[in-house]
Amino acid sequence: MTLRTLDVIKDQTIQAQYLLDIIETGIGIDCEKVVVEGDLDLSRLKNVEIKNGSIFRYFDFQNFYGLCTNGLKVIRSSLEFKNTTFLGKLNFSCCQFKRDIDFWICALTKDAVFERSLFCGIVQFRRVDFQEYSVFRGSQFCKDAEFQWSIFVSGPDFSDVGFASYANFNNAEFKGFANFNGSIFNKIVSFEHANINSMDLDAKYNENSEITLRESNFRNLKVPWKLIKDRLVYSTEISSSEMLIDKLTYLNLIKNFNEIGWFDDADSCYFEYKKLLKKKDIDSLKRLPSKIRSRVFRYQAPFLKKFSRFIKEICNSCNALINVIFYYISLIFYGHGVRLRIPLLVGAGIIMLFACIYAYNGQASSLWPRGFIISAKSFIGIAQLQGETLTGPCEYWSIVERFLGTILLVTFTLVLGKKTLR
Repeated sequence: MTLRTLDVIKDQTIQAQYLLDIIETGIGIDCEKVVVEGDLDLSRLKNVEIKNGSIFRYFDFQNFYGLCTNGLKVIRSSLEFKNTTFLGKLNFSCCQFKRDIDFWICALTKDAVFERSLFCGIVQFRRVDFQEYSVFRGSQFCKDAEFQWSIFVSGPDFSDVGFASYANFNNAEFKGFANFNGSIFNKIVSFEHANINSMDLDAKYNENSEITLRESNFRNLKVPWKLIKDRLVYSTEISSSEMLIDKLTYLNLIKNFNEIGWFDDADSCYFEYKKLLKKKDIDSLKRLPSKIRSRVFRYQAPFLKKFSRFIKEICNSCNALINVIFYYISLIFYGHGVRLRIPLLVGAGIIMLFACIYAYNGQASSLWPRGFIISAKSFIGIAQLQGETLTGPCEYWSIVERFLGTILLVTFTLVLGKKTLR
């Protein structure tokens, strides 16, 4: 049955009971520049369908349920509020909304409760000012949930909420503690340009889940790095501006983890950040032939301009190549300052390699233990005993080993000191 839409209620002050009476009839609501007095409490509805059963499930939410002891009130009205101010509380809990809900430039001056409800249509809270506590705990959004440009003065509660589709919090401002603990994100959750004061984002992410924090300002963000490291969305472009944005996202996460004392997460994030930079440089090198073809040979210009472009591309590629080389040098000898085991493993490998060299050239009676003892002494710079003096090519190999050992011992000490003192 097609529901009739109510004429627009515009530039009026109305009572909440009036809206409840309309909702009870199943007619759609469209308000613009309206002030609503009194509490808009859907639990007062009597002549509406009650969905039997205490448990409801939806297709994308496995192992998730919401509990309403009195069942769900089925709301067939579409709700649209523009430039509307609600002077009382909103209670939309334990309801099943069949159609879309749209709040546009609204002010909710009291508590807004949408707890354990099922939203079957698109939900939009755009530029909404939640001036008091807002609760969405245990609700399910079957389609897009949009909260862009909204302001949450007190801490919103999105714990155990299921998002089947896109969760949009772009440009939102969270002034209090935002709780997303235990929520389920099936697709993309976006906090681009958001301002986050404190948030628990330790949620459940499915295989296709993605999260973006690009150009957001956040502090005290509690989300384990292992949950989001493979789900962070960053640009696939090589442009310097896009690269700067991705760098800032990672650097902000590293700073955030250090401030809240999650040092292992900070180290892991920094390690992935270095891998991201290396990947960008390698991608730039791979694109060099196509860049030269498209930007030089197919470029209709005088020879000098073509030559200038050619030199520019070569210089950019050389810079990328140098960055990749230094990336692997830093990884092998320093572990990027966060992986203590890498210098240890490299040092052990060097001792083993040179022990084989000394044994092969007859400088040690056996590979084990004499070859390893001689190699270890050379590695840490201890003088050989009488009768163990290296001669021939091994004397030069020992100099190389001592040089590498000195570097690794210094970098190992730096990494150990960094992890111990922080």
